[in-house]
Amino acid sequence: MLRWLRQLLSSASAARPRPEITAFPESWRRTLSCEVAFYERLPSRQRERLLVLIVRFVDEKQWWGAENLVVTDEMKVIVAAYACLLVLENQDFGLYPRTKEVILYPREFGARVTAIAPDGTAHDVEDLLLGETHYRGPVLLAWDSIKPPLRNAKPPKRRNAEIRTRSASEGPPAGTRSASKEPLESRTSATSTPIPGGSEPTAPMQQPPPLPSSAHSAFSADTSLQSLDAPHPDLQTPAVERLSPASGDVILHEFAHALDSLDGLWDGTPPLGCDPRLADWVRVFTEEYETLVRAAERGRRTFLDPYGAEDPTEFFAVATEAFFLEPNRMKRHHASLYQQLAALYRQDPAQWMDA
Repeated sequence: MLRWLRQLLSSASAARPRPEITAFPESWRRTLSCEVAFYERLPSRQRERLLVLIVRFVDEKQWWGAENLVVTDEMKVIVAAYACLLVLENQDFGLYPRTKEVILYPREFGARVTAIAPDGTAHDVEDLLLGETHYRGPVLLAWDSIKPPLRNAKPPKRRNAEIRTRSASEGPPAGTRSASKEPLESRTSATSTPIPGGSEPTAPMQQPPPLPSSAHSAFSADTSLQSLDAPHPDLQTPAVERLSPASGDVILHEFAHALDSLDGLWDGTPPLGCDPRLADWVRVFTEEYETLVRAAERGRRTFLDPYGAEDPTEFFAVATEAFFLEPNRMKRHHASLYQQLAALYRQDPAQWMDA
């Protein structure tokens, strides 16, 4: 039934006139060439299809700038390029039909909590987020994690000590109290009105859009629909300086979460329906996830970011990052996992992306 409904919605969406590739602005092409590392490496057929998807993505999504951030075409194109890379060949995903808005923050964002030290001393601590994905809601991204002010330098690889996450069901982290999970609703943020086609920078407004919420579970072959009722955060503590002109790991990570939730579950298993590969997917991902958890517990160095050991949902997002950003190394170190992701995304980036 869910597959039928997705097909129906896709058909209705397909009836809407699409922007022509001839409308792709030359300035956007320059942004892709200068700021999106994988763009020039794509085969020509995939590159042309990516341009079509970018035009659609920029046109269909609403773009908001929080905290007086002015959202420019350059920002939209960079985010759209990495988001569209995930759905470049698997058209069954659609173009993130449940993600209607993209909200860009100028820097890490989050809530202030009070941490109690072992001696009873209270300390105010900021739980900072690089990104957050909402079920049937927006994707939030910290822009300085994508493109910091300092240019022409390679960013350090994100590690577990730099970013942590928790599901809504877990409650506040140990040693804290009154950790609000609705930081955006209580913040005074400037947002921006979307401009169809994205021809001009988005002007700031005074109030952010209301945010729905979502939640996630664990690896499962169960395809039944479950309620998602709390946002899925990716938290960073402390803030980490980013040095590259444009880094796509956070974008890939958050939009992998968006794909993960398309079947109504946040469980590390994207919508496979009755696909006979489902059993193999669950087996391979469970084995790889458990291996990473054991390695993280023992403090062992791993190819995959140990942040993926937090839960299966994070594992899928971390694996997706590695698949597109370091495909050759992943293919060497995690061949079975790579094969599963190649079948899911219907791509083999090791053929065109450098390690």
